[in-house]
Amino acid sequence: MRRALLATVLTAATAIPTTGAAAASSPPTLRLAGLHPLVLRGADFRTRERVRIVVDTSTQRFVRRTTATAAGAFTVSFGSVVMSRCEGVSAYAVGARGSVAAVKQAQLPECAPE
Repeated sequence: MRRALLATVLTAATAIPTTGAAAASSPPTLRLAGLHPLVLRGADFRTRERVRIVVDTSTQRFVRRTTATAAGAFTVSFGSVVMSRCEGVSAYAVGARGSVAAVKQAQLPECAPE
């Protein structure tokens, strides 16, 4: 009887989701933080993960490398890249331990040539 009760309790305990960092973690994100110069911010990457950030404009590609903080965040500036609000840009960040995030800003419709 005790073994059956113990087995039931152990089965129920493994079915309860954990409340630790693994359950609370969000997928990595990447966002535009500025256009003059171009600045990107990453969040929810793995702790101290090496991250490669690639920015593609309509004419060029730029690459930077950084390390996420203990909180999994980073800010990277592409000082030589100045974007206008009418220029489209896409960027992605890939971490050495599997974190991936991307962001895209399309050219605004009012900026498109007629």
